Amino acid sequence: MLAVALVGAMRAAGHPTSVRDVFAHRTVRRLAASLTPAADDGPGTVEPFALVGAEDRAALPAGLTDAYPASRTQLGMLAEMAASGDAAVYHSVLAHQVRDGRPFSADALREAVRVVVGRHETLRTSFHLTGYSVPMQLVHAGVAPLVRVEDGRDAPAEVRAARFEEFVAAERATPFALDEAPLLRVSAHLDTGETWWLTFTVCHAITEGWSVARLLAELLEVYAELAAGRRPAEVEAPPVRYADFVAGELASLASGEDRAYWRSIVDGRARLALPAGWGEPGTGRVSVTVDVADLEEGVRALASDRDVSVKAVLHAAHLKVLSQLTPERRFFSGLVCDARPELPGADRVHGMYLNTLPFPYDRDARTWRQLVTAVFDREVELWPHRRFPLAEIQRDGGQRLLRVMFNYQDFSRAQGGSSATVVGTAGDGATEFDLSVFAHRGRYELSANPAVLGRAALERVGAMYRAVLAAMVADPDGDAQAVHLPDGERERLAETAEDEPVTGRLHELFEARAAATPDAVAVVAGDIELTYAQVDARANRLAHRLRAAGAGPEAVVGVCLERGADLVPALLGVLKAGAAYLPLDPAQPDERIGYMLADAGARVVVTAAGDRLAGFDGDVLAPGDDAGWPDTRPGAKGGPDDLAYVIYTSGSTGRPKGVCVSHASVLRLLAATQEHYAADGTDVWALFHSYAFDVSVFELWGALAHGGQLVVVPPRVARVPGDLLDLLVEREVTMLAQTPTAFRGLVRLAGDGDPRIKRLSLRAVVLAGEKLEVDALRPWIDRVGLARIALVNMYGPTESTVYSTYHRLTRADLATGPGTGSRIGKALAGERLYVLDEHGHPAPVGVPGELYVAGAGVTRGYLRRPALTAERFLPDPYGPPGARMYRTGDLVTRLATGAVDYHGRLDNQVKLRGYRIELGEIEAALRALPGVDEAVVLMREDTPGDPRLVGYVVAPTSEGTGELRRALARTLPDYMVPAVLVPLDRLPLNNSGKLDRAALPEPEASSGRPFVAPRTPLEAWVADVWARVLGCRRSASRTASSTSAATPSRRSCSPARCGTPASTPRSRTSSRSRRWPGSARRSPSPPARRRRSGWSSRSTWCPPATWPGCRAG
Repeated sequence: MLAVALVGAMRAAGHPTSVRDVFAHRTVRRLAASLTPAADDGPGTVEPFALVGAEDRAALPAGLTDAYPASRTQLGMLAEMAASGDAAVYHSVLAHQVRDGRPFSADALREAVRVVVGRHETLRTSFHLTGYSVPMQLVHAGVAPLVRVEDGRDAPAEVRAARFEEFVAAERATPFALDEAPLLRVSAHLDTGETWWLTFTVCHAITEGWSVARLLAELLEVYAELAAGRRPAEVEAPPVRYADFVAGELASLASGEDRAYWRSIVDGRARLALPAGWGEPGTGRVSVTVDVADLEEGVRALASDRDVSVKAVLHAAHLKVLSQLTPERRFFSGLVCDARPELPGADRVHGMYLNTLPFPYDRDARTWRQLVTAVFDREVELWPHRRFPLAEIQRDGGQRLLRVMFNYQDFSRAQGGSSATVVGTAGDGATEFDLSVFAHRGRYELSANPAVLGRAALERVGAMYRAVLAAMVADPDGDAQAVHLPDGERERLAETAEDEPVTGRLHELFEARAAATPDAVAVVAGDIELTYAQVDARANRLAHRLRAAGAGPEAVVGVCLERGADLVPALLGVLKAGAAYLPLDPAQPDERIGYMLADAGARVVVTAAGDRLAGFDGDVLAPGDDAGWPDTRPGAKGGPDDLAYVIYTSGSTGRPKGVCVSHASVLRLLAATQEHYAADGTDVWALFHSYAFDVSVFELWGALAHGGQLVVVPPRVARVPGDLLDLLVEREVTMLAQTPTAFRGLVRLAGDGDPRIKRLSLRAVVLAGEKLEVDALRPWIDRVGLARIALVNMYGPTESTVYSTYHRLTRADLATGPGTGSRIGKALAGERLYVLDEHGHPAPVGVPGELYVAGAGVTRGYLRRPALTAERFLPDPYGPPGARMYRTGDLVTRLATGAVDYHGRLDNQVKLRGYRIELGEIEAALRALPGVDEAVVLMREDTPGDPRLVGYVVAPTSEGTGELRRALARTLPDYMVPAVLVPLDRLPLNNSGKLDRAALPEPEASSGRPFVAPRTPLEAWVADVWARVLGCRRSASRTASSTSAATPSRRSCSPARCGTPASTPRSRTSSRSRRWPGSARRSPSPPARRRRSGWSSRSTWCPPATWPGCRAG
C-alpha cells in the first residue's frame, strides 16, 4: 500500500511510474533514474455513470451520484449469500476498544459517522442482483447511518461483558438488506470512564482490512474534533473512485495477455491440497497465533540484504511450510493482492479492492536468499495482471483452485494520528478457505476449517512457521530444500532400532518340528496327506541328489512343479542341499521360465515337465526319482545369511528382476509375525498363492515352522469362491492369506448369506498385495464381525521379505469411508518405516511422502542388477552403521500414532485434460455405488493422442453403465467420470491372485450397449463421423454421442466434421442428429464447413457455479 501511495503521489506530480517500477528499482537513486515517460498501468478515472448502458441508466432511481457493475469479487460474495440463503455469511463484526481521555459524546459519534459516510461512496452503496442487465451497485447521494449507543458503565464488569457478547452474537445473526444503503452499522458500548467499545458491523462486499483501518482512524479523528467542539476539517475526496477499480477489472477481462498469463501459472502446477486426516469434529473456525517477534530483526535484515520487502520474507516462509505439507514439486496457493488503481489518492479510498490469486511455487531455490528473491520477483511479475478476477481464472480451469490463502497485513499507515488510542481489537470475518494465514510484523495468525485442520494439527502447522522462519534468519545461505519441523518431531519420525542377530536356517525349523511331531500331518494336497517325517525323508533324498549335481550355498536351483504333494519336499530339499530355490510357476510362459533360469544362472531344475525346458542345458531332476538315495539329513552347509530363494517380480524394462532373500530375513519375518498370530501345531494354513508369489513364503513357513498343517489349494479351486469355501470348511483352515481382490469372492458369499461362512474355522485372514478398500469388506464384517475371525491388513514389497507392517481392522476403519488411505499399521518388530520427501528428508506427520523400509526384512537386492540395486537399496541415514533401506515407490502418510496409511503407487497418478487424477479415488467411488461389486479404472490411449478414462465394473445388479456414470457425476467432477464403463462378469486375475490389468478388454469389445444399425443414409453418415471421431470401428444409431467415451476433444471435433456447431449438444444420438432442419431434403454427403459468426463459447459473466470461488477472503 505504501508503494501505491508513492506511485499516486509521483503520478500527481507528472511522473507516470508504476508499482512494478518501484519494486524493480528498489533505491531512490535507481527509481529516479528510471523516471521516463511510460504508459499508465491501467485506465485512468472514469466519469460517473460511464460504466452503465443507456437502458440501465434509464432504469436507475433518482438520488444517485453513480452506478456501475459489481466487481467479480463482490459477485462471488453476493452469489454465495444468495445461494446459501444466509446473508450474514459475508458480514464482519469488528470491535475496537478505545481509550479517549475525555467524556464520551454520543452526539459527536453520530455526527462523525455521518461525516465519514458522506466522504466515501462505498459506504453509501447498495447492491441489486436483478432489475438491470448485470448485477449493479448504486451509490446514493445521502443515507441515514445506523448508530447505536449502549451505556453499561453502571453495571458490574461481568454483566457488561455478557451483554457485549450477546450484542456481538446478535449482530452476527442480523444480516443486511443488500439493496438498502448503508451496509454499515456502528455501535458504541461504554465500558468505564476511560474506555468504550466501537463496533463496526459491515458487509464484506464493500470493505477489506486496509479500508476498515482507514475507516477506524478517520472516524476517531473526526469524532475527536467534534467532541472537542471543533468542526472537522474539510477533506477533498480523492479523484480515484471504486468505479475506477471496476473499470480496471473490465479492462483486464478483455486482455488476452492477462488471461494467457494466468493460464500459464495454473497449467502444469497442482492445486494445493492440505493433508487428509488432520481434521476433527467442530464448527466455526479454529485459530492459532504464532509469535515470531523475536525473529523480526532477522526478518528485516534478510529483507534488506536481498532488497525485498518484509512481506516477501514472510510469504516465502509460508510457501515453504506449504511445500512441507504436500508431495507436489510445483503448486499454487492463494495470495491476497490489493488491486487498487495506481492513481493519486488510491490509498485513501474505501472499498473491496482485494483479489485472491494463485501464486506459483516451484521447489527450485537452493538457499533461503534465493527463495525470498524468487518469491519477491514473482510477485513483481504478476503485479500488472493482479486485476484479472479469480473467478475467471477458475472458470477457465473448470474447478475451484484455492484452498489456502496468504494475506500480509500492515495497517500502521492507515491508523492515522487521532488522539484516541485503540487498546484492543476483536473481530471475526467469514472465510471460505480451509486455511487462512494472516502475516503481520512479529506474528502469523492462522485460521482453519476444523474439518480440515483441527486444533492440534493447526498448532503443529503453526510450529512449522516458526521453525522455517527461524532457519531462514539464522542462516540465509542454508538449505531451503530441507524439511524444518518443530522441535523433537524429526527424531520421532526417524526412530532407530538395532537389528537383532538371528541364527539357524529355514529348513532347520522344519527339522525341529519333524523331530518333535514326526507323525503330525504336514502337507495336504488333494487326497494325499504327508506327515512331517515323510516330507522330511523326501526332502533329504532330493537334497542328496542336488548335492551330487553340484548344488550348494549361493547356488540357485529351479523348481517348476504344479501345486501338489511334490512341491513342499522339493523346496525343502533345495534348502537342505544348502542352495536357494527359484520358484517357476508352470502357468508362466515357457519363454519367461527360460529367461529366469538363464538370468539366475541355475544349473539344476526340479520338474516333472522337462519337455518345457528346451533351451536349458543343465541337469533336470524329476521328483520321485530318488530310489537309492539316503533319507538321512545331509550335513549342514552355510548359515543364516545364505541365499534362501530368488523370486522374480515384474520390471519396468519389460524383463522381470530377481529379488534375493536370505534365510535370516525370513526367520525375522516369522519371529515378528509370531508376536501377532501365535501360530502353533493346531493351525491349518492354506497355500492359496502360487509359490512364485512372495506371500507363499509366509504361508509355507508360517505352517511348517510352527508344526502346523499346510493345505495346498489347487489353482482351479482358488479361482472359484464357492469351491474355495468348501475346501476351507472341509479342511478346517485357520490361517488364510488373500489379496483384497481374491478375497472379494468370499465377501460376496458372506453378503449373500451363504451358510458355509458360519462353519469356517478361520481365526485370521491376512490381506496384502494390493491397496485395501475397507468399505468393500462391509458385507463380510456385517455377517461375520471382527472378533472371531481377525481381518488383518499387512503391507510389504518382495524386497522387504513379504511383510513389513501389521494392522488389525476395527470398526473404526469402516468409518473412514471409501477413497481414503488404507491403514497398513505399524512396523513389524525389527522393521523401520520412514516417510520421506523427494530429498530424503522426513515428511511431517500426516503429509504424504514416499515409504522407505529398513531393518531386518530388507533383502540383499536384485540378482545380477548392481545398478538397479544401488538405485533402490540405499544407505539408511537413521539406522545403525552399514544399514540399508529400500525405496518402495509407494505413497503413504504417517499418523501421529505412528501408524501408516497407504495411498497407492507414486506412479498411479495420471494427468488428463490438465488435471491430476488419482485413479483409486474413482475406483472407490464406483465401488460405493449400489450394485457394484468390483471396479478398476485405467487411463487408456486406444486412439493415439486422445487419452481417456475407462472404468471396468462387476455390477450384476446394476441397471446399466449409463446410470452408473450419471451416479458418479453426482459425486465426482466431470473430468473424473470415466468416458466409458465396461461391464465384466469378473475382473481378471494373474497367477498371484492380483488384478491382471493387461487382460482387461478394449472398451469397444464390451460397451454394455446393444448395437443398433443406422436406418437411413444420413444416420449412416452421422454414425460414420462419430466412429471416426471416436476412433472405433462402428457407431450405433442409438449410441449416445456425448456419453459413449467421447472426451471433450472428441466432442469438440465432431461438430466441425458435421458442419453444425450448435446441434451436437442437443442431438445425442445419430438417429436424433438426422432430424436437423432440412435433413430429409439434403443428401448424405457432408455439408460444407461453416463458421457461425458472432458465436463465442466464453461469457464475460461468472456463472453461479463458480461464484463461491470468487471470494477474496
